Amino acid sequence: MRGPRHVIGAAIVIVAIGLGISGAATAADVTVTLTTSGPQPARLSVALGDTVTFVNSTPDARTLTSDDESFTAATIPAGATYKWVAVDPGNISYRFGDGRTDRGAVTVERKGSVKLAAKPVLVTFGHTVTLSGLAVPTGFPVLIESRGPGGAAWQQLTTATPASEGAFTFDAKPVTGTQYRASLFDGILRSTRVTVNVRPNIRLASAAQKTKTDRTVKLRAYVAPRDAGTRITLSAYSPERKAWRRVSGQPLKDGRAVIPWKVTQGATRLRLSIDGRDLKQGLEGAVSNVIRITGVGAPAEPVREPRNGNRANRANRDNRTTARG
Repeated sequence: MRGPRHVIGAAIVIVAIGLGISGAATAADVTVTLTTSGPQPARLSVALGDTVTFVNSTPDARTLTSDDESFTAATIPAGATYKWVAVDPGNISYRFGDGRTDRGAVTVERKGSVKLAAKPVLVTFGHTVTLSGLAVPTGFPVLIESRGPGGAAWQQLTTATPASEGAFTFDAKPVTGTQYRASLFDGILRSTRVTVNVRPNIRLASAAQKTKTDRTVKLRAYVAPRDAGTRITLSAYSPERKAWRRVSGQPLKDGRAVIPWKVTQGATRLRLSIDGRDLKQGLEGAVSNVIRITGVGAPAEPVREPRNGNRANRANRDNRTTARG
């Protein structure tokens, strides 16, 4: 049984629960009549979220007191009522006078559920994930919490107000891989955890789209978040192998990098990626957009020395040495 901190929440939710919503998801309102011969009924069972309405039918004001302080010092004038919302499971004994007949008990059963789902479960940094769920019983605020990678502590994200049927939604923008959970009644009813993975947003840009073969152009890498990785990898697509092959790598500084690339003849498709070992914890591997650069013209012919060039040079050096001698 939890302490008096739940009294505040129970006292706030003193509004009528029955809103004409049919189905088992709606919390019930049960009446207990306080009489001179004792409460009627003396014992009852309710579910989490149910409201118990105590009606004072005695000629005097009565002070309703529970053994665990769930509703301590609630004074009910003659003919008046007091509403109490069950937010903690367990057995609660109470009294409303000094005699033996002025005692009763309420058993709060742990009934209800909270379900939570996320869509999509893999997002690019800066994009939104929609959390949606269903809380039973209805009519109560749902606490949504989140925590980052590495066993971080749970943090309150928001308090969602469900619709009449118990459905709720919330849009979040995780910056790294994040777990989410939802709960009712300060965690008494709690959903399973859902995980959303995050990949960095990588963009590749080039001012040159068509240029001379063998010319070196500067490719620019932009990565968000800026601390997503320490190094960026440039890859080119090989039509022969039908696969991407690594061309070069470049350190990232503040999410930026300039990558020199020597243009090859014809059209070449290029893209960027961050390898797993270079990624920040909590981020998934990702690739950039694909750009195409076309090299125009034939590559320059390599400079070749004549076959006897080395021998002739060696002979000239020998002749000069002899002459100096």
